[in-house]
This record gives sequence, structure tokens and C-alpha cells, in this order.
Amino acid sequence: MPGMFYDSPFDQPIGAWNVSHVTDMVYMFAFSDFNQDLKDWNVEKVTSMEAMFLSTPFNKPIGDWNVMNVTDMGNMFYYSDFNQDLKDWNVEKVTRMYSMFDGSSFNRPIGAWNVSNVTDMRRMFAYSVFNQDLKDWNVEKVTSMYAMFESSSFDRPIGDWNVSSVTDMTFMFFSSGFNHDLKDWNVEKVKSMYGMFQDSSFDQSIGEWNVSSVTDMGYMFKRSDFNQDLKDWNVEKVTNMRDMFALNTDFNKNVTGWATNTTGFTSDAYADMFYDSTAWQAAYNYTVSGGICDEASPYGPARCWTPKL
Repeated sequence: MPGMFYDSPFDQPIGAWNVSHVTDMVYMFAFSDFNQDLKDWNVEKVTSMEAMFLSTPFNKPIGDWNVMNVTDMGNMFYYSDFNQDLKDWNVEKVTRMYSMFDGSSFNRPIGAWNVSNVTDMRRMFAYSVFNQDLKDWNVEKVTSMYAMFESSSFDRPIGDWNVSSVTDMTFMFFSSGFNHDLKDWNVEKVKSMYGMFQDSSFDQSIGEWNVSSVTDMGYMFKRSDFNQDLKDWNVEKVTNMRDMFALNTDFNKNVTGWATNTTGFTSDAYADMFYDSTAWQAAYNYTVSGGICDEASPYGPARCWTPKL
């Protein structure tokens, strides 16, 4: 039944249909006007519900559905009006939950879900009102948390999550109100933290993170409230720190000792690193001393600054 009512005005009762042999419901009601009762559907053979209710007004109870064979729930409720109880869903075979509740009205408890096989949580709650307990989720197989909570209402403890397989945390908390302890996160496989806390309220200690695999920290704390010690970070592989602390008016911790690798990329990689960072500029002087310090903007690499006496 993939795309069966895609972008249609269809909104008629079909709750009595026998769908017990259907395996594919991809985009079935996407962009449609559908909002009818489906609670008695037997969906036990369905393997994909990708974008099933994407951008629809659908908001009827489906909490009793047997979704035990579904592997893909990506975009399932993307920008939909759906906000019904799903706490008893068996999602243990699902591997993709990317953008599942992106921009949606959903805000119900799902903390007991078994997400142990999920690998993709990109934008799962981005731009959503979701703010429920997820502290016990087993996310050990997840490799991408790209923009997972971007511009969302989420502000719950997730410090015990095992994020050891994650490689992409780009925009993870961009423009969010999240501000909980993450100091014990194992981020040793993460390669991108681009914009991770940009425009966010986050201000917790993460100075012990192993960021030795990260190559991109551009915009990471731009215009954020962050002001914590990062002096021990191993940033040798980072090739982009553009705007990293730009417009952050709080950060003033000493990172002038960072040993950054300047081989193979231009001074643009450090452009405006401390642009309009008023607390930083009040505590440090920019010193032109040759090489990258001459080539970069006057707000460039941390190594080009010295503490004011």
C-alpha cells in the first residue's frame, strides 16, 4: 500500500479493512487529509511504516497496533498532528527512526521502548514539543544523532546513554533548551560536532570528553551560554573551528594551549572563531606572530591569543 493516499483529500472510514497481509505502508497517508479510526488494523506483517503519516492531521489511537516486524519508522509522524499513546509498542526490530517525530505534536511517554537495534536517530525530535523521559534508552547501536534535538523542547537527563557508536553529532542540540550533565559520554568515535550546541542553553562540564577523532567543530558553541573548561581537549585532528565561539558572550576559559593541526587547510578554518566573544576578548589579546596568526582573521585560532595581565 505504499503511497496509496499520498497527497490526496481522502478522509473516509477504512478501519474495517483486512490489512493482515500488507508488508509495506510507506508514505501511505503522507500529505493527505486523512484522520479516521484505524485502531483495529492488523499490521503485524508490515515491515516499513516510513513516512506513513508524514504531514497529516491524523490523530487517532493506534497504541494497540502490533508493530513487532517493522524495521523502518523514519519520518513516520514528521510534521503531523499525532499525539496519542504509543508506550506499549514493540519496536525492537526498528533500525531507522530518523525524523520520526520531527516537527510533530507528539509528547507522550516512550521511555520504555526497546530501541536497542536502532542505528539512525537523525532529527528524531527536531522542532518538536517532545519532552519525556528517555534516560533508560539503549542507544548503543546508534551511529547518527544529527540534529536529534534541534530546536526542540526536550530537556531531560540522558547522561547515562551509551553513545560509543555515534559518529555524527552535528547540530544535535542546536537552538535547544537542553542543559543536563553529559560529562560521562564516550564520544571517541564522533567526527563531527559542527553546530552541536550553537544557540543553545547548554552549560555543563564536558572537559573530559575524548574528542580525538573529531575533525569539525565549526559553530559548535556559537551564540550559546557555554562557559566550561576545555583546556585538556585533544583537538589535533580538527580542521574546522570557524565561528566556534563567535557571539558567545560568556566563554572565557583558557584554551590558548590547544595544539591544532594547521596542515592542509586554509586560515578560513579559523575565521571568526572568537568574533564578538566579549568575555574572551576582555580576557585575552590577539597576538600576530607569523604563520596562521597573520593569515587568519583577528578573531582566529586560540593559539594566537595570550591572557591579558
